[in-house]
Amino acid sequence: MNPGRVVSTCVWIALFASPSPAWAQPSVMEAFETSLESMRVGDSDAARAHLEALPGSDITREVDPTLLLSSLRRQAGELEAAAALVRAALEVVDVRNAHRLWLDLAVTHLWSGDLDGAENGYRRALRGEPDFLPAQLGLARILRWTGRVGEATRLYADALAGPDGEDNAEVWSGLGHLALADLDASAAREHFSRALAIDADNEEAKTGLDRLHEAKRWEASWFVVRSSQDEAPGLRGRIAIRYRLTVRRVVYGSLHWSPRPAQSWAGEPGGLTDAPHDGTASVGVSEQVTSRLNLGAGVTRIRSGSGQATQATVEGGWWANGSLVLNGGVRGGSLPLGGREVIVWGGGTRVWPTGRSAGLTIFRGTDFGDQRATSIQLVGGLGLASPIRTRASVVHTWSTRGTAVSSSIDLNVRIRPGQEIQLGLFGFRGAYTDYGVRVGGKVAM
Repeated sequence: MNPGRVVSTCVWIALFASPSPAWAQPSVMEAFETSLESMRVGDSDAARAHLEALPGSDITREVDPTLLLSSLRRQAGELEAAAALVRAALEVVDVRNAHRLWLDLAVTHLWSGDLDGAENGYRRALRGEPDFLPAQLGLARILRWTGRVGEATRLYADALAGPDGEDNAEVWSGLGHLALADLDASAAREHFSRALAIDADNEEAKTGLDRLHEAKRWEASWFVVRSSQDEAPGLRGRIAIRYRLTVRRVVYGSLHWSPRPAQSWAGEPGGLTDAPHDGTASVGVSEQVTSRLNLGAGVTRIRSGSGQATQATVEGGWWANGSLVLNGGVRGGSLPLGGREVIVWGGGTRVWPTGRSAGLTIFRGTDFGDQRATSIQLVGGLGLASPIRTRASVVHTWSTRGTAVSSSIDLNVRIRPGQEIQLGLFGFRGAYTDYGVRVGGKVAM
């Protein structure tokens, strides 16, 4: 037997038996180069087709093709497929390149609203490459969003000290938002301006400049209402004042008034009785206790032609992840007509990056005479961000005492940072029908 022929035969057998033979690797990179050419001419579908035609076990052995295909899947809304591809690559790639894959996986989790998964991905990327600027900025952003200001500040400082930090607009915009959270308007303005000097299209810096009024201690808002139910002359309305004690603690007060006793309906939260209200005054405090938990408490004084009453409210919100907020509370106290009332509610709201939202809340109430009513509210909304912010919402309420639908369209026109004019249309159909217009404004001082 010819030993050379035996060795040659064994080599060919080994090549064909290998799940990713050495001679096949250039075909992966060739497909990658072809995909890049398609991307340069704006044909993302063709770019993806070139990569999808490859066996998955081949493509995941190369970092750059894996990252490109993951990005294309993510842009197509196939988030789980993108994440699965990168997880498969993490099983086989050289550990020296793993930080890039962990970064991509973090971005996918961020797109899906999973802040915990995104944070883990960024931390794993930094574990492999401590000075990896994109991971530093991604993790710092999540820490900032969730209120962990100390660690976020350290990460931004590390990023700024790096070779590219001072020339990175995202570093400066992040520092600007941290200054904004500390109510330091001058530092925030300086950081946002530096970010825009580097990148005039940096959205975070633009948003930060628009939000500089939030560094103000005082905020006053008001609106007046004219509706089809207003038989007496005059307007219904509301005036509210908010004062920031600290970054996380806000004290508020508000006054509602009406020239005549207002209609009430059993399906409305707190509207389980027919007690007319022609004026309420409220005071309270709200505090961001942790990065995810917000608690509030307040007292309301009700005055009407039927008498006076006092009610107290305790409520809270839990930020479950990047897009889901759970909330609940309890309100109880006396009624203008006599007796007492207790209302307990709980629910959740899902918010998408596009501005769409949907929520479900269940109310359970008991009033004097031991009467009980249960209400379920389904809320949907759509918001559009532009120089004129638009918000449309529909609320459908099912109650053991009736069913109702209410809707509204609101426009917020920014005059200048911290000053807005608000216009709105509303309608209600339930035990009675009401519709009308709201006009208001907001000023930060």
